Amino acid sequence: MRRFRSLVLQSIADLDEAYAVSITRNLRQYQGRRISMPRVLSVLKTLEKMGLIRSASVAGSEERNGNRKRVYNLTRWGIRCMEMSQYQDITEDRQYFYTSPGFNSV
Repeated sequence: MRRFRSLVLQSIADLDEAYAVSITRNLRQYQGRRISMPRVLSVLKTLEKMGLIRSASVAGSEERNGNRKRVYNLTRWGIRCMEMSQYQDITEDRQYFYTSPGFNSV
């Protein structure tokens, strides 16, 4: 899975109420750089088409003048793919470590 998609999935898992603005803020904080809202929205749409997340429109607060917002949650498949992605990252790191120059030299 692509790195940014994995980060968006992780962000959704980390947040109590994951909507586009909170996901973007979380990613900006984690990445320490600017993340554009259209990029996040595009990835959210892709992840939903892939069946990794689902969304629901919820009633807005007074703060938002009653405007509805779309909240995102991981599906079972999304959780499984996230676990597999983390395993793959660990495996790739381990493979890099064991094949690094000088690993077997004493």
